[in-house]
Amino acid sequence: MMTPLDITVSQTAGGAVVRIVGEIDLGARNQLRESLDPLTGLVVIDMSAVTFIDSVGIAVIAAQHERLTKSGGMLRLEAPTRAVRRALEMVGFDDLIID
Repeated sequence: MMTPLDITVSQTAGGAVVRIVGEIDLGARNQLRESLDPLTGLVVIDMSAVTFIDSVGIAVIAAQHERLTKSGGMLRLEAPTRAVRRALEMVGFDDLIID
């Protein structure tokens, strides 16, 4: 049984902050995409409570990064856990990570 992500979106003066709790995997793909699709400008994803990410989750983040960049926005990944950071770094997302 797949557990849905806990996703909270907050708008700030600087942009949107998206806090995610849980595992970003195939079962969470649509929920994550639907939460991120309407956002524009600067989008910061707080990944401090993400315990796992697979290739499907990374693909969603890559697509959102491309979408935001094409429209003049920016995606940043804040404070990923060690395992998640390693996965993100392995696919070249080092420049998106902020601490």
